[in-house]
Amino acid sequence: MYTPGIQLSNFFSGFLSAGVSADAQQIYLYNVTGIWPDIQTNEDYCYLTLANPAGNQYEIIRVTTVNPATGAISVIRGQDDTAPIAFPAGSTASLCITAQCLRDLITTMATNLINTMRPE
Repeated sequence: MYTPGIQLSNFFSGFLSAGVSADAQQIYLYNVTGIWPDIQTNEDYCYLTLANPAGNQYEIIRVTTVNPATGAISVIRGQDDTAPIAFPAGSTASLCITAQCLRDLITTMATNLINTMRPE
């Protein structure tokens, strides 16, 4: 069932088809497995973790649009206390539960609970 806001999916991962600079706002993925996050409106987003091929550099990005047909994702870089850095082609992009993801989910659940308790 679709609910606006943070989107999660199981087993989503892919690889960067080209290198990206630290200020890139669009990234292209290939060899994607799993289910694409259900990003339908400008309220929707998810977090992906980028990792270089050596697995020793990471960055968390916020994904604001997805195009499964082309592999394009629009992103906001350097989320959850990570810094934007350049990544080479072949780096991985995975949907992982991050601290910010959990904070967003808790905030959303608390807001929804408060809203259901308000008299109309």
